[in-house]
Amino acid sequence: MDLTQGTQQTRRRTISRSIRGNEGVDGSSPITILTEARAELDRVFKALADSTRREILYLLIDRQMAVNEIVDHFHLTQPSISRHLAILRSAGLVLHQRRGQRVIYRLGSPELIDVATSFLGSLAPAAEHRNAI
Repeated sequence: MDLTQGTQQTRRRTISRSIRGNEGVDGSSPITILTEARAELDRVFKALADSTRREILYLLIDRQMAVNEIVDHFHLTQPSISRHLAILRSAGLVLHQRRGQRVIYRLGSPELIDVATSFLGSLAPAAEHRNAI
């Protein structure tokens, strides 16, 4: 075992000791809270892993849109787009509101708009470059 591995093991033991016995306000253990946070983060990364879902988020930066408006931007069926939207909803990246027979989607929060604009804006030049090749 080299010095780096020893330091990492010591750090893990220290974190483990500091977590044991400490409960959150609602009685949840820090380990439970960390597990839930990891699961939420996994849902977000899963949602962002697909280019269609990233493009949907990019469309929603400018304005909220009905499902049929989103479908018009893709060569996919409405059920397929709805599945993508369900994954984005489960990750908390988009919110939906039913208006009569229409379902309107928007980004999940104002903070998300800022993050999405920065993140997706940085990806847009790469996509343009890739499409030009």
